[in-house]
Amino acid sequence: MDGGAGESGPDQDLGHFGTPLFEDPSARALRRVGVIDVGSNSVRMVVFDGAARSPAYFYNEKILCGLGRDLARSGRLHPEGRRRALAALRRFTMLAQGMQVSPLCGVATAAVREAADGAAFLAEVEEGLGLRLEVISGEEEARLSAQGVLLGWPGAEGLVCDMGGSSMELAEVTSGRVGRCLSSRIGPLRLETLPGGRKEMKRLVAAEMTA
Repeated sequence: MDGGAGESGPDQDLGHFGTPLFEDPSARALRRVGVIDVGSNSVRMVVFDGAARSPAYFYNEKILCGLGRDLARSGRLHPEGRRRALAALRRFTMLAQGMQVSPLCGVATAAVREAADGAAFLAEVEEGLGLRLEVISGEEEARLSAQGVLLGWPGAEGLVCDMGGSSMELAEVTSGRVGRCLSSRIGPLRLETLPGGRKEMKRLVAAEMTA
């Protein structure tokens, strides 16, 4: 599968999301924590009541934007999807301000990561809305999905699958830890607009699953 494998360990630098927020003593006093996820198909904001292992949802909204539609064909973010994503982000940042959410973390995944104009989109968001989106790798997507499962179900064992619009992530979970993490270029938005039709779709799926 595309992107290689990674395994979470004590010596691995996991960046901004390396330490769960609830493990920071100062974070326990936080009233609300917000996360915005800019995906290939949707933009979502979730606001949690404080920082805890399994915090209660205070607010949860998802807007379908189609940012990654036609990405396989054009190599760029979809114009209408981009407009809708910017409108969604504008709405979410205003709502977060009204809710007095701090911190508000933003991540972007496959569409922004791969698009030729992804960097320009990030700059437009930061300049226009004051929101800095962190582009994460496919392996990091897989790890965060698996960590989310373990937060709600610490005894989970098996394989976590996160199916997005332009990619699919897999992560092993065992003994309360995240193991190997893989990312592939398999996603419904990518496959439905892939040049070459059904034949190329089958070739891509076979190549990704055997890589």
